[in-house]
Amino acid sequence: MGEEATAARLKPVARAGWTVLHDCALPTGDANVDHLLVSPGGVVIVLDSKKWSARWPLQVESGRLMHDNRDVTRRLNGIRHEARTVARVHGCPVIPLVSMDGAPLVGGELVLDGIRIVPADRTVPVLRSLARRHRAVGEHPGQRAAHLFPRK
Repeated sequence: MGEEATAARLKPVARAGWTVLHDCALPTGDANVDHLLVSPGGVVIVLDSKKWSARWPLQVESGRLMHDNRDVTRRLNGIRHEARTVARVHGCPVIPLVSMDGAPLVGGELVLDGIRIVPADRTVPVLRSLARRHRAVGEHPGQRAAHLFPRK
């Protein structure tokens, strides 16, 4: 359910010339990438959709991701693996980003181990900001993305 809502939120960046792929298979194993985005400038972003209970806040405490009093740090292992794999296959840097629907984020946005977690309604502005601050080096990766990561 969270993936469909995120896909709908991503339509403005697709109309602005971004490559936006959904539910992409990784070349090894059964894992998939919820959303693979490449900005017009060639910035590659792996976006993971999360929809967690709004009853409890999400925060970083002592290097751990906490949803109320539950340690949910391990739930970021998937996007960590996906970003590493996409970077290896594409041969370029990849930015991991989590779009969080539901759980309020203490402080508005969170960062843990280089993974940025943003409220779902801030996803598109954050993507645009990342595209302005970064540029691809070498061949534009968007032209190869659909071939490298087919729909699962």
